[in-house]
Amino acid sequence: MALPDQNAKGTGVTHARPHFLHVGPEKTGTSWLYDMLAQHPQVRLNPVKEVRYLWESSAFPTEGVVARFRGRDWHNQDYRDYLRERLRYYSAHPARAVGSRGRLAWDLKFLFGRRSDDWFASLFDCDAASVTGDFSPQVSHLPPWDILRLSRAFPVTKILLTLRDPVEWSWSFARMSMIQGRDLAGVSESEFENFFAEYATYYPGAGSLITWRQLFGERFKLLFFEDIIADPASVIADVCTFLGLSTDPIASFEGLSDRSNAGRDLDLPDRVRRRLVDLHQDQMRLLAELCGSRPREWLARYGLEQRTV
Repeated sequence: MALPDQNAKGTGVTHARPHFLHVGPEKTGTSWLYDMLAQHPQVRLNPVKEVRYLWESSAFPTEGVVARFRGRDWHNQDYRDYLRERLRYYSAHPARAVGSRGRLAWDLKFLFGRRSDDWFASLFDCDAASVTGDFSPQVSHLPPWDILRLSRAFPVTKILLTLRDPVEWSWSFARMSMIQGRDLAGVSESEFENFFAEYATYYPGAGSLITWRQLFGERFKLLFFEDIIADPASVIADVCTFLGLSTDPIASFEGLSDRSNAGRDLDLPDRVRRRLVDLHQDQMRLLAELCGSRPREWLARYGLEQRTV
């Protein structure tokens, strides 16, 4: 597969960590999976759920330390918020800052370190018997050359990618990102239209899925949000087996059948559903060809036939 190797950030050295990456997208059970794996005694997760380096180095390749905190993108605000939170914590608990030098060193490296593949790998330090990983939904829509670079720079890292009915995913993402606490009647047709058009590419379609599969092979695992809802214990057991973890601790996991980071419940209006079905129907058909039963259920739900586009 010949793909351009653009935006090279590493030193040419390959890295064994992180052991896994969950690459999203948002609202597909990522918080639930994080909460479950965080309870596993063999797993060591970072203080920050989403490091996002792999996406940021592609989307903002020239962003330095100063711009990281002064920029106006949403990810810059996250850095400012994290810095303020840690400063408040260390100011209120100076003894803990001294006593937990490992966490302080990690915070300083995360916030002010010079970004590179080496820097990214260094954030995932753990003992040889443990497994560590990252949850960064934005990585799901990296361009192909960056997925290629990732597969080469991290040649043993495993990839988890979760898909969800794209109509329901779009609505859930809109509730989280655009509607929030607003009255639904106050959201105009054009606002919906612009939002869905802007973020349609955030959903990893068939082309992206093919790229991940081809480049990572047996190191790639596809999950479905609907399976998490239907049988969460089986999904987490499957993930643990994929990551080389014991499945024995699963019986003691708290919140196994709970919704994590659940958004505000709002019924999907018919007019919005029709627009979303029209927007995503071709991708659903392609995914049905690639992935089988779950995407076929999506098609049936909206009265669409399965056919190759």
